[in-house]
Amino acid sequence: TPPAAATATPQKSKKQQQKDQTQRLINIVANSFPPPPAATAATPQTSKKQQQDQTKTTSITDEDAMREARRKRKKLLKNLKAIEKLREMESDGKILNEEQLTKIAKEEEWRAEVESLEHNLK
Repeated sequence: TPPAAATATPQKSKKQQQKDQTQRLINIVANSFPPPPAATAATPQTSKKQQQDQTKTTSITDEDAMREARRKRKKLLKNLKAIEKLREMESDGKILNEEQLTKIAKEEEWRAEVESLEHNLK
């Protein structure tokens, strides 16, 4: 007769059971969220035209959303005003730092977002 250990199915160790449980939970969480859009992941560099096409839009359905949209619009207008000042400083010969140049680079995106917010606030 074969030994009892050879005929019985080997039980998983406690560590292996924990790994299996962890992997099961990871799979549940991973499958509960939609996958990221493939178009944005595949093309890290986008042209200005593509950026304009990907402009964020808002849907305003209640008072909280209206209030939030107004706040965001105010913040964006403040940033656009700061960009105007930075451009004046630059034209006066001041050398801008990297953070200031990054802010200037976002001008088009912010203008489009303000336009979208204003459209949705009407």
